[in-house]
Amino acid sequence: MALNWFTAFKVIPWTQVVQNAPTVLRGAKKLWGMVGTNAAQPPAVEPSRLEHEVADVKHEVAKAAEVITSLAEQNGRLVEAVEILRVRTRVLTVAIVALSVGVIALAASRLIG
Repeated sequence: MALNWFTAFKVIPWTQVVQNAPTVLRGAKKLWGMVGTNAAQPPAVEPSRLEHEVADVKHEVAKAAEVITSLAEQNGRLVEAVEILRVRTRVLTVAIVALSVGVIALAASRLIG
């Protein structure tokens, strides 16, 4: 796994990466400047539309809360099912070991007797 990373880093043209770093930095600063100016000037919105959007968001939050509650209940049932399966697996393991000991004992008694 580590060898693959070393191979990947050897393939990267580091001289080109270093040469183009200033151009990438200028582009990032330009992009950040454009995002910053757009975020600083929120569009004018009428209050009734804002109230409608707030109501929509509240409705979505209520739906999300219902989904989360449902998922929590399902998770609880899954945990219970996993616990039951764990106990069953332990019982089956003990039964297999007991049966194996019985078969070995039976086979040994037939070989000896």
